[in-house]
Amino acid sequence: GTASDRSLGLNYMIKSAEKGNSDAMEELVDIYYYDEYSLGKTDYDKALLWANKIVADKWTWNAYWAKSIIGLIKYERGEYEEAVANFKDIYDNFKSGLSPDPSCYIYYGDCCYSGYGMSPNYQLAIRNYLKYINDTSDDYFQDYAYYKLGLMYENGIGVNADLKKSFEYYREAANLGHAYAQCELGNIYAEGNSA
Repeated sequence: GTASDRSLGLNYMIKSAEKGNSDAMEELVDIYYYDEYSLGKTDYDKALLWANKIVADKWTWNAYWAKSIIGLIKYERGEYEEAVANFKDIYDNFKSGLSPDPSCYIYYGDCCYSGYGMSPNYQLAIRNYLKYINDTSDDYFQDYAYYKLGLMYENGIGVNADLKKSFEYYREAANLGHAYAQCELGNIYAEGNSA
C-alpha cells in the first residue's frame, strides 16, 4: 500500500480544486472546516475561500451544502447577520434531495431564538429544531434540539406553555445525555410537575 502523506494529499487536492473540480473543493472545505486531515486546527479562511468558490460556480448540491458551511463559519465568528442570510437562503430554497450540513438548522434555530442577526422569531426557531430532529440523520445535536424545545414549551416561548410537551422534550434530551435537561427533569420529578 501507499504510505500516508497528508501534506502531499492536500497538495494534490488543491491542484484538483484549482482546475475546477467541485469534489476537490468540497473535500478542501471539509479538510479546513472539520480538520479532516487532522492538521491540528481548523482554518475558516481557507474553508470560506473554497466554499465561496463552490457557491460561485453554481454547483447545485455542492453550492447548497457550501452555503450551510459559510453560514456556520459566520455564526461561529459572531457575524450573525451574514450567517442568517445564508441560513435563510437555505431554508427558503430547500429542495428535496439537497442536503445542507444538518447543524445549520440548529444554528439558524438559535439565531431565531436569541435574535442573533435578526429579530427573534420563535416559531421559526421551533421549526428549525424540529427539522433537525425529524429530517436529518445527524444526531450530534439531537439532545440540544430536544432541550431547546422543552425550554420553549415550559416557558411559553413562541408557543402556549405546555408542561406535558415540555416534559416529553426534556425526557428525550435527558435520555440522550443532555445535562441541563437532566437537571430540569430532576426538578420536574422532584416537584411532581410532569403534567
